Amino acid sequence: MVFNLLGPLIIMNDLEPLKSVLKNSGISWPPGEVSARFECCDRSVFNEDSGQPTSLDAVIEGQDRNIFIESKLVERGFGGCSVFECGDCDGRNPLNYGLKNCYLHYIGRKYWDLIKEFRFDKVKFFRGEICSFINYYQFFREVLFSLKKGGSFVLLHDERNPSFLRYFKDSKTEGEAGLWPLLIKAVPGGYINRIGRITIQGLVKEIEGSGRHNDWIGEFKSKYGLLSIT
Repeated sequence: MVFNLLGPLIIMNDLEPLKSVLKNSGISWPPGEVSARFECCDRSVFNEDSGQPTSLDAVIEGQDRNIFIESKLVERGFGGCSVFECGDCDGRNPLNYGLKNCYLHYIGRKYWDLIKEFRFDKVKFFRGEICSFINYYQFFREVLFSLKKGGSFVLLHDERNPSFLRYFKDSKTEGEAGLWPLLIKAVPGGYINRIGRITIQGLVKEIEGSGRHNDWIGEFKSKYGLLSIT
């Protein structure tokens, strides 16, 4: 999906629709000339010397900062820690019980080093009994990766997917629910302006409104059930 949505913008050297949507979400666009590409990874960030490294779907690269994008269409969440899933970890928070008890830290991965470097360990979310990586490993890896690379992290998701954001209202309360409002509370205040969220629908509307992509945006809308967007 992200290839079909961002690919034509990259080929036509027209990132203005994306720039506009990101600006509205509070994410600063890099000054000067920028470029974009898919599949960004750097094994050195976490010392991931083997296996699948932390990778983001797309990156906007500028002279002094980058924007890293993770896309979600029908996924129900962010990937969890495979060590726990395989039964090789009891799930206890290594910040409380010692980092030596985390296998990934033991073999030299720098995840917990960056947690401390960017002060995530000072946030209440990370001080509980259960390790925050169990269910949200992918989210924190990608956020820390983006921060370490001096950039911003952006989630691009389908607004129809309630896993990431949904609104509720009853006779007593109303507000937001989903993974996004939950996990954004785990980000230290000093980095909130470098973490953002945009929707596929919002970007499609901006692309269509530009009038410069009529040769393909209709087909994209049809393919992904977005014909109701006007």
